[in-house]
Amino acid sequence: MKRSLLKPARLIISLLFLLAISVMFLDFRNFVSPKFIETFTFLQFVPSLLNFSILSFGFLIVIAITLLFGRIYCSTICPLGSFQDVLSFRNRNRYTFAKPHNTLRYGILALTVIVFVFGSSLVLNLLDPFSSFGRIFSNLFRPVVIALNNFTAPLLESKGVLLLYSVRWGEPVVFSILFASAVLMLVFWLSVRHGRLYCNTLCPVGALLGLVSKVSVFRIAFGDHACTHCGECAKVCKSRCIDVEEKEIDMSSCVSCFNCFDACDRSGINYELRKSRSERKPVEKSRRKFMVNTALFSTVVLPGAEIPLKQVKLGKPTTVPVVLTSQISPPGSVSISHFTSKCTACHLCVSACPTRVLVPSITEFGLHGLLQPHMGFNRGHCNYECTVCIDLCPTGAIKPIDV
Repeated sequence: MKRSLLKPARLIISLLFLLAISVMFLDFRNFVSPKFIETFTFLQFVPSLLNFSILSFGFLIVIAITLLFGRIYCSTICPLGSFQDVLSFRNRNRYTFAKPHNTLRYGILALTVIVFVFGSSLVLNLLDPFSSFGRIFSNLFRPVVIALNNFTAPLLESKGVLLLYSVRWGEPVVFSILFASAVLMLVFWLSVRHGRLYCNTLCPVGALLGLVSKVSVFRIAFGDHACTHCGECAKVCKSRCIDVEEKEIDMSSCVSCFNCFDACDRSGINYELRKSRSERKPVEKSRRKFMVNTALFSTVVLPGAEIPLKQVKLGKPTTVPVVLTSQISPPGSVSISHFTSKCTACHLCVSACPTRVLVPSITEFGLHGLLQPHMGFNRGHCNYECTVCIDLCPTGAIKPIDV
């Protein structure tokens, strides 16, 4: 492919994934088929990793692509990455090269892995980019779409148009809304002011793929003779990974947005085969210290973070007292332990549930299950003939069962 076609191709693919996944979380009438959803969630890294099987191996394809071409995933497939590009579309700031925050991003990656190995998916749930995107759209944007629908439906009905109908609201969980709002504001501020800093500091998927892209077969690099040190490529680099003075590009931070190709009209920057390097940078003492502290935190603090479940009386009118000795996970989730270990709290099932019985948890599953959906029977009911949440779950937290 010609160099000039790389960026247009990336934009088309990223917009396709962004629009398709946005529709998944905004679809309150269940128009989108499970097959359509599976097509676009297949390559989402964390859901595919947790649901690994013969039929679900999308994360391996992502790793293979990264080994070949670098972090294509972060600029084309990841919805949160594409969403950041939309938020910063009108940004007129000129970027400058900045050294990567390796201690922070690899420390967060280590924390995520160690906590997960010790049986808690809390950090992964909170930082997984697909789930963060889902919570933003499910908790913040979807209610706006429902409000517009419920406002428009009676107006159309008065005119004899029955295309729309009012939809019942789900139970609002204030903590889930506030958390999604905080993440949205953080992503917005970082993307507008600092480009892809979120992807290169707080995102564990970005950190992991950054390590893989260090050994990618093809990489973006300076041409030995065509580059004139004009610095135009660095000004449009959202990852701030182009060092014009040293003529080096940090491929662990580069998300392959190809903005630099458009900025350089002299072919001073190109894709080329990776050159072997003999020298190795010494291990940073601060990074090693952080890793040790992370392991200590995971082994000492987290095992005691489980909040015991209490008896809960359902708030519904009945003459027979109903007492729960444990919270109820969605149908097909096998057990609470299986569900909380697999669910990343993306809220795709919460968005799709037709009776709104699925609501985000706070302490219902303990600290480890923060924001994971549970059955809120005090506000809704579960249709016995419904398998919507089962059909849509991308992580395998809800196993397939028939009606």
